[in-house]
Amino acid sequence: MKNQKILVLEDHPLISMVIEDVCKDMAPHAQIHVATSLVQAREHLFEKPDLIIFDLTLVDSKGQETIEWLDSMFPKVCGLIYTGFV
Repeated sequence: MKNQKILVLEDHPLISMVIEDVCKDMAPHAQIHVATSLVQAREHLFEKPDLIIFDLTLVDSKGQETIEWLDSMFPKVCGLIYTGFV
């Protein structure tokens, strides 16, 4: 079985820690990487994540801009959006 790769994109340390812990519980063999900005997420481009869990409000992007950037950098990768952004 292939090791799944999950990229968590969250700039709040406590929230990213909680999401990472949940991922470890639900997918114990997955490789989990946490990035706090779109610039940091770009560093994981060649790792080809299977899933990106991301907040819409980051230090360097907000809302639709975040979705469009991720879609352009990681085409055909599943994404799970969560946010407190309204």
